[in-house]
Amino acid sequence: MRIDTNNARLPLEAKGYAHLENARNLRLTGLEGVTWITVEGELSDFFVGPGESFVVPSDAKVVATALNGPALIELKGCAGAMRSGPATRRAPWLRGLRRLSLRVL
Repeated sequence: MRIDTNNARLPLEAKGYAHLENARNLRLTGLEGVTWITVEGELSDFFVGPGESFVVPSDAKVVATALNGPALIELKGCAGAMRSGPATRRAPWLRGLRRLSLRVL
């Protein structure tokens, strides 16, 4: 799935997940349900519920998984996620959102 906006809402079915790449400074905000966030190389995982946010600290691969039912998260590119030059309208994380899989892990 490719998303060409700087702000997007990503619905996840129960135990559904999305892979994000090159997502440095991307803000993930929980709108519904609980999302389990794993960042490659980080020692801890993170959980985001409604009204809570997490900012991706690096360009490592990120997996966002709906936990205990469906979840809805908002993806918002922070200023640091924007590229300079002619491609400033598209944040790097948008190109990295390669697929949304609704399979059970």
